[in-house]
Amino acid sequence: MAPLADGRLLSRLDISEEEIKHEFEYALVDPDTGDYELLVERTGEAALVEGVGLLYLDLEASRPGIWTLPFPPR
Repeated sequence: MAPLADGRLLSRLDISEEEIKHEFEYALVDPDTGDYELLVERTGEAALVEGVGLLYLDLEASRPGIWTLPFPPR
């Protein structure tokens, strides 16, 4: 988990299977309330970029590429 400036945590869950390696889900977790929001499903890798959000490789996208996702407001 990676802490964000607003107190939430960015969580990464490894959902790899035998046939598909290096597959993850990313979610935002609010430790104050216990609420979480799934951000990205079935991504190969992602990077947290301050001021931008999450850069990720979407394994289910119609076209290959790196996508960006700003974090939703708290």
